[in-house]
Amino acid sequence: MKKLYLIIIAMLMALLISCSNTQISSQNTSSGVAGESDGNAGNSSESEEDFSDDESQGDDSGNTDFTVPQGINISEETTNILSKTTLPVIYINTDDHIGDEYITAKVVCSGLSEDYSNTAQIKLRGNSTRYRDKRPYRLKLDEKADLIGSGSNKNWVLLANDIDHSLIRNKITLDFARAIGMETTSESELVSVVLNGVYDGVYQLCEQIRVSDESVNIYDWKDSFETGNVDENVPQTGGFILEADFYTFNKPDSEITKVITAFKQPFYFNSPDGVTKDDALYEYAYNYIQSFEYALHSGDYIYHAYETHYEGIGDHFSWNDWVWRSSTKEYDYNYDAYDGMHYSELFDIEQLVNNFFVCEISNNWDSMKNSLFLYKDIDSLACIGPEWDFDWAYGNRNMYNIYTDVRDEWHTTNDYFTNEQYYQSVQWNRYLIRDPYFVLLVYDKYNEIRDDQMQALLDSVSDYGSLLKSDGEANDARWGYTYTPEYYAGEYPDDFTGSIEALKSFITDRYSWMDEQFASYETLLKSLGAYIPSNKIRIFANEDSSGNTGITVKISDQRAGKAEIQINGVNTEIITLDENGSATYTLGNDMLIRNTNMIQVHALTDEGERIRENDDPDSLCMSNYIIL
Repeated sequence: MKKLYLIIIAMLMALLISCSNTQISSQNTSSGVAGESDGNAGNSSESEEDFSDDESQGDDSGNTDFTVPQGINISEETTNILSKTTLPVIYINTDDHIGDEYITAKVVCSGLSEDYSNTAQIKLRGNSTRYRDKRPYRLKLDEKADLIGSGSNKNWVLLANDIDHSLIRNKITLDFARAIGMETTSESELVSVVLNGVYDGVYQLCEQIRVSDESVNIYDWKDSFETGNVDENVPQTGGFILEADFYTFNKPDSEITKVITAFKQPFYFNSPDGVTKDDALYEYAYNYIQSFEYALHSGDYIYHAYETHYEGIGDHFSWNDWVWRSSTKEYDYNYDAYDGMHYSELFDIEQLVNNFFVCEISNNWDSMKNSLFLYKDIDSLACIGPEWDFDWAYGNRNMYNIYTDVRDEWHTTNDYFTNEQYYQSVQWNRYLIRDPYFVLLVYDKYNEIRDDQMQALLDSVSDYGSLLKSDGEANDARWGYTYTPEYYAGEYPDDFTGSIEALKSFITDRYSWMDEQFASYETLLKSLGAYIPSNKIRIFANEDSSGNTGITVKISDQRAGKAEIQINGVNTEIITLDENGSATYTLGNDMLIRNTNMIQVHALTDEGERIRENDDPDSLCMSNYIIL
């Protein structure tokens, strides 16, 4: 009897130890991220054999639709959360910490367009967000998979959307960008992530921005520049992606190849890898971008190779009047390949318009500052995009206590939004809105998308608020301890439900304000405030006996001897004024190709020099316009 008693005691002690170890194991596997306090964090609780065995874990909540994939071991709490999820689930198991270098992970995707169950490489990604508790990841699958119906791909990212408690700012903005015509912008899908058996919150699974058929479909140099095996039969006139952010300035040249413009736009080669300043592709990209920038800064939106060029120098941002103290000095640049070209002959103007709308509707703190991409194929115009990084948009104020809840001002002209970097004060949108032709395209685009794509963006917020209710609450429960309600702007709680309501409120108010600005073309032009037509130039439309449209130009400035006529930006003609300052010009029917055509007239001297409104070399030419 005594022996039986000792056996029972021993069995009870073993059971207690086993339960204790199970609890500790569950705690230690809650995160595989470098920097956790527990040195064992990230160790997988399953062996290689466990990953592919036939065991299956059911649903304890009674939801018979939910099952854990075979070979996956998760905590009871995670099981309860996943039993209520409406999202696909990605299970990630690692044996090591996730840090700056790739490590091997076991990845199982359930509920996506294509299931995946194999190994992959994983590492941290992002700049400031990589240091948050909920961290974003870069995934490189060992086998291609079409996870979200956008095409088979190995390269994916998992955005944490950590500072966006609505979880959808990036999602709705990327979808909107694609809907209005920015096809290279990444497709994405919201997912639940389980890291080493423990629920890790709602993430956004996206295509990695890269040269590929599924992402940016341009000529792919692959590793040509890294290996030195560059095909000499392929002209080095494209096949690159450039990215701009302020981290470029401080990164060593050994890490990235910088393409910084005269006005300090901080681009670098995102792709291809291995390009150096000695390569023809670098020289081409630099001259292309710089010529475009100088076209924007010119008085008539055309790049003039042999005029005096300048570089911008930012000193400091003055908080007294919210402007940058800056200056310019002459800059040695006279590349002549693009001489006489309008900026729209270098960049796809429709994509410039689309990007303007993405910036303005989202009012994103980082727009035109960080995560600004452009790309160019071998034989095409350059394009701005793909769009990226909008967790700090739509009035979100969940990091660094920076106020962004601005609903009734233009992002492009708001000086407060430029205070971090000088180059924001001379960002490209600020110069595009000086062109009445660009503004006309913006006006027409607004009327095209207001009732369709813009309304769909707003409607999607409510849809996601309902769809993600359970998942959003679970994400709050997992990461709510990191929230900073003292930073939060507005009347809504700093959680998923409150953030959804705040987001709807912001977009609704923003649309109401924008509707007022777009009441007419003239209202929009005045609201933007960057272009003021000269009252010294008058333009009259007429029609000759053959039915051809013509214009009569009258300039009441004694310096003027000629006039430059631009039709929709690209058709440029120089006409001579008579002694009364007048001239007529017949427009070819092939020039009036739009429903609304922008005719601009710039005043020139007898020698053909542009007459500026003032002595500032960055000022516009004296001009006026008529819309036909």
